[in-house]
Amino acid sequence: MDTLAAESGWSFEQAGNLRQLREIGALRDIVTVLIDPAMLGMRPKEAVQAVSDAAPKSLPILCHKASETIQWTELAQAGAFHALLMPLRASEVRQAFGFVFEARGRLMQQAAPILA
Repeated sequence: MDTLAAESGWSFEQAGNLRQLREIGALRDIVTVLIDPAMLGMRPKEAVQAVSDAAPKSLPILCHKASETIQWTELAQAGAFHALLMPLRASEVRQAFGFVFEARGRLMQQAAPILA
């Protein structure tokens, strides 16, 4: 993420849990959140819903392993904007962030993506 931040000029913050995500959200606009369900100790749909509740204006991006079966319809209903396979590739993360910012109609530097 450091390389992506340096190349793009975006600012990133990392939240280790939902409490930290809420704290960051109290200080700044959260545009998107990369969600690793395992890091939160949740199933993909639960993690998306929890992040959507904690950062309601964000467009969450679910990061999942190829071995995990995901039901995109359920994830979208829970609030997921996009999904990426892990391990993450910088080009795919950059593209997903581009989709988010295009959907939001904002300049990329105005708010920080959050890693959860």
